Amino acid sequence: MPKLKLAIIGVGLIGGSLGMCLKDRLGDEIYITGMCRTQASMDKAVELGAVDFASSNPAGGKGSRYYFPEYPCIANGAYGGEAAALY
Repeated sequence: MPKLKLAIIGVGLIGGSLGMCLKDRLGDEIYITGMCRTQASMDKAVELGAVDFASSNPAGGKGSRYYFPEYPCIANGAYGGEAAALY
């Protein structure tokens, strides 16, 4: 069975917690790309196992079957139209 691909836009407290929960439940059955603005957040998300890959470029999530836009990142315009282009 192919891996489920998910992109989480914003891997702070909410998005990172979602990623860790999904990885805990689904393990190797899911591949999560996390998108955030800072290198420190990207490094921490990978280190904690919340995501498999992290990028500051929303295009890093292309090819994912599902997208989870963590609300504060969208509400404050952190990614603007770039995130909308993924849909």
